[in-house]
Parts: sequence; structure tokens; C-alpha cells
Amino acid sequence: MNIQNLKLLQSLAPRSHSLSTHPFCHPTTPSPYHSSTHPLHHLFTLPTPTPHLILLIGLPGSGKSSVAARLLQECPERRLISTDRIRAELFGDEAVQGPWLKVWKEVEKQFQQTVQQISAGMVQAAIYDATNVVRKQRREAIALAHSSGFNYITGLWLNPPLWVCLERNEKRDRQVPPPIILDMHRSLIGAPPALEEGMDRLIVVHNCSAMRPVDGSRTEPT
Repeated sequence: MNIQNLKLLQSLAPRSHSLSTHPFCHPTTPSPYHSSTHPLHHLFTLPTPTPHLILLIGLPGSGKSSVAARLLQECPERRLISTDRIRAELFGDEAVQGPWLKVWKEVEKQFQQTVQQISAGMVQAAIYDATNVVRKQRREAIALAHSSGFNYITGLWLNPPLWVCLERNEKRDRQVPPPIILDMHRSLIGAPPALEEGMDRLIVVHNCSAMRPVDGSRTEPT
């Protein structure tokens, strides 16, 4: 299926939720936030228990790296832990997959280092940049974060339309094969992120001007 046909199908599909006029919140969720042209800044400068990990979730092309860069720009005291960067350091190129166990061991090491840096007042929070589209992978990352000492985990699910991700992917120098993105999308839709996976907070982002947080033990329709 080409991107134009995918756009048409998704434009005809019924919406499974409606967003409030408030830029951040589902209409049934009481919100402590205020309208701003910088919603990410306001969502992540609110007091949270520490150590705090922001877990990025999304397809290739969903905007994870751009959002991570924005969060770092708004608060340089955050530390980015990126599987792409780890691959580049271990194997000389982020495109080289290499043995996942080596990557995972380095993620664990950086989680533990970051918790120590947060406790010492050197770092404010951590951002974990990986696709995390499979529920089992998210559960493993969350379990590792908890065992490393993170006390509060915010899931940030970047969820633009599939055709947007495919279109962005086409414009990249290093492209992910579209069938792989489609498989990832099926995994994500079949088992979408949920607080029950161990997150303390889940924020679903369809675009940067429409964000809604989910706190405590409740979930919202996506």
C-alpha cells in the first residue's frame, strides 16, 4: 500500500477519542497544566519523584529523536540514553545492529550511572530513546529502570498517523524498510502502551499541540 492510499484510509477511519480544547488533557482528566506554546516544557518541569526516567515510545519517524533533542534543549541537565548512540559507540555505526545483549548491558550501565548522577545532583532526569514498540520490550526496560534505582517513570508515546512515519522515513538517509515499520505498527496497536506495564504516568502525543497526561492508576482511550 502506498502512502497516498494510506493517508486516504486513515482520514476516513473514525476517531477513537476526542481531544479537549485544552492542549494537554483528555476532557475527563483534571489537569494541573496551563496552555503554553511549549507543552513539553511544562509537562516535564512539574515536580516528580526522583530519580525520574522519561521512556520514549514510537515508530521510526514518529519524532522521538526530535522530541529528545527538544527536551535536552529545554533542560540540559537531563541525560539522554539512546540505543542508536550506544550502537554507534559499540559498533562504529548506529545502523549496525550488533548483538543486542551488548547493547542491553550498556543501557543497564548508563541507567545505573544516571541514577547515581541524579542522586548527586549532577543530572535532573534521564531520557531513554528507543522504539519500545513491543510490550515485552517496554516491560523489560521498565523493570531494568526500577532495578537500577529509578523511582518514577513517564512513558511518552509519540503516536502520529502511520503515513507520517512512513513519509518521514522516506526522506531519511538511513531508512528502515517499510515492511518492518508496518510490523512495528501492528505490534504497537495490538498491545499499546499502558500504565499497567509499570509506568507511573503515560503521555500520548499525536502532535506537539495536543498532549494529554494519564496519571495514577487510570488509563484513557487512545
